[in-house]
Amino acid sequence: MSVKDQIQLAITPALDDSELFLEDINIVTAGKHRHLTIVVDADHDLSMDEIAGITRKLNPIIDSLPLFNDLNFNLEVTSPGFDRPLTKSRHWQKNLHRKVRVVLNDGKVISGRIAEVNEHSVTVDSSNISLSEIKRANLEVDFKPVRK
Repeated sequence: MSVKDQIQLAITPALDDSELFLEDINIVTAGKHRHLTIVVDADHDLSMDEIAGITRKLNPIIDSLPLFNDLNFNLEVTSPGFDRPLTKSRHWQKNLHRKVRVVLNDGKVISGRIAEVNEHSVTVDSSNISLSEIKRANLEVDFKPVRK
């Protein structure tokens, strides 16, 4: 089992208890030191207090893993940035009514507001797009956001 898999297995119960989703684990090793970044998300915008709380929960769990016995590590828990790609249905749902730029597998680009989301497709303005047709999708900066 890989190091990332071991970490994921260990922290998943704590994330589930906090109604958080694991987005990514990144480990950078320099000598006998590791910098561990865990990216978490939720169905709502995460506050700094929530990030601090889950960091306090995860630190002793990770500290107890045998793979960290002989190494010092820094733990950074963060949420995905504004520029993270929308790759899952829940990413789209969380950003309903926000502006998005979608690049399709055929190279066509569609920009507009996320109007509707289901498990297999999204509607951007009036274009219904299957999630399988999307090569890349990112939020766009919107200085006049529409209220949900």
